[in-house]
Amino acid sequence: PQAGKAAEDIGLSQGTKVSGTIQSVHADDVFIDIKQRIPGVVSLRQFSPKRPPVVGEPIDVIIAKVDDAAGLITCNLPRS
Repeated sequence: PQAGKAAEDIGLSQGTKVSGTIQSVHADDVFIDIKQRIPGVVSLRQFSPKRPPVVGEPIDVIIAKVDDAAGLITCNLPRS
């Protein structure tokens, strides 16, 4: 399946801002529950060392890519 089609299937498109909750931090990835059938993931490097991600904390992210095959939605932190 094409990534674009997968995004349409779950009602998300690239650049969409969504709210979620930090689910877990594993190695260099932060997994986020964005209320979809597959989780969102943000690179830990996008977080400030002064403000690391906290499990259970609400967060807003921007959809970068839906990868149905990998079962992940790649997200970015909004730039302030």
